[in-house]
Amino acid sequence: MKKTLILTVSLIVITSLACGSGEKETNTSDSDDLVAFTQSDSQNIYQMALDGKDIRNKAHTTTSFKKWDNARKILNNTCGGYSSDLERLNPVSLISPNGAHLGYIDDSWVPNWGPNEEYIALACGRDDDNNVIVVSDTEHPGSSEGWSRESRGHLSDRMNVYVLKPDGSEIRELTYNNSGNWLPRWFPKEARTPENEFAKLITYPDLDDTIRGYETLLLIESNRDGNSEIYIISTVTTASIRLTNNNFQDQSPAWSRDGNAAVFSNNQSGDFKISFILDPSPAEEKSISIKNTSQTGRPTQWRK
Repeated sequence: MKKTLILTVSLIVITSLACGSGEKETNTSDSDDLVAFTQSDSQNIYQMALDGKDIRNKAHTTTSFKKWDNARKILNNTCGGYSSDLERLNPVSLISPNGAHLGYIDDSWVPNWGPNEEYIALACGRDDDNNVIVVSDTEHPGSSEGWSRESRGHLSDRMNVYVLKPDGSEIRELTYNNSGNWLPRWFPKEARTPENEFAKLITYPDLDDTIRGYETLLLIESNRDGNSEIYIISTVTTASIRLTNNNFQDQSPAWSRDGNAAVFSNNQSGDFKISFILDPSPAEEKSISIKNTSQTGRPTQWRK
């Protein structure tokens, strides 16, 4: 039986990459969906087809480098509680999903803009000194005291996912579970077609046409169930669907280029290898079907 999220209010290219396989490169048609990913020994961005073949370099460009005005002030008044001091500009730390401290956010920092740059999605919380920590959208090795990506940690447990307008209004805290929640990934607006299995999770009641375009879904990573798993969450109702359910680590969610697949990494084989889901509905009430590639790495957000 398909699960539906009811929304009721507003709201990866090398010239070629050997990869040690020695396989001949195959051609992929324009209609095939693609995945962007990084490898453990490199920060370069690559792309491949969903079957794990046709690996190439990808220039990691983006359609927007728009900065966020007043980011520190808004973050200080968003993450983990509102402050009556609107001029508070305490430093805002940036931390990787593994817990590595990456420095502090400044005026050059670019947030995770949603479709049409109308909203921002982020994961954040506060440390023991009541200073804001924002979880980075990119992977970096390292960790910090009190941080766990896979299970409980007194610091990581404070991280929750928010969606808000760039002026700091319409703040929505989407997670409330005293666990680590991060890496929100916007569902591509171009993927919202009747044929897309993920788009079918969204239904449209009688809403004002001016707010219809703001309804969407996020992929997130969360350790709320004892280890890291992948979820879909509504940006409006906060209702969620758990996509993975196993005893190994499922991490680094991202949408495929065309939004036909929810892609992530898991360590079932020991190394983190890329897997994906094409349909978020269980088959005959059984577990959701997960397809595996042989490619080691972690997916990243596709940027055009």
